[in-house]
Amino acid sequence: MFADSFSFSYFFFDTYPGYALQMLPLALLAAVIYAVYKNRQIPRDSTPRIFLASLFVAYLTAVIGLTLFQSLIHDGYYFLFYHEWSGSSHYERQFVYNFIPIFFRNFTEERFFNVLLFLPFGFLYPQFRQRTTWPFTLAAGMLTSFAIEFIQPFVGRSFDVDDLILNTAGLLLGIAIYYPLHALAFRCRVRKSPSK
Repeated sequence: MFADSFSFSYFFFDTYPGYALQMLPLALLAAVIYAVYKNRQIPRDSTPRIFLASLFVAYLTAVIGLTLFQSLIHDGYYFLFYHEWSGSSHYERQFVYNFIPIFFRNFTEERFFNVLLFLPFGFLYPQFRQRTTWPFTLAAGMLTSFAIEFIQPFVGRSFDVDDLILNTAGLLLGIAIYYPLHALAFRCRVRKSPSK
């Protein structure tokens, strides 16, 4: 029983790190396509800037895959590994909407994952959109989270206000980490630059 619970199959198909691992090939493909496109569009753009912007594209691809197409991707991998359909029936459109926050009553692993999901948005989006401000980053992240929640009932999942709140909490945490460090790094560069 102990060995079964820690098998690769369990890890890959039934844990959040496993779900993230499923998205890795798609995320990397999206990042490479974006990097090639950006390099052709702006040949003089520095390689580090393109790389950092590509990280955001990879991250966003993974988020969209995890929240909107995870069931489809899960079944694709299952068929690839076991040469049969998983037998899942999670494509029914139930149009379930939860507008009452209850996450504080039972803070599960899934709730924690919702916080972590949007934490990288706070420091990767400024790499994608240069010279953006923290209010714009916050607005972009919240809009992305809302768009995902709005679409989910159409792909067999539900609209949950808890997800919006926890996504925003993770987003704010990412912003709180990135922008002060960015400002500090900028001040250090200014101090080290030779005076005219």
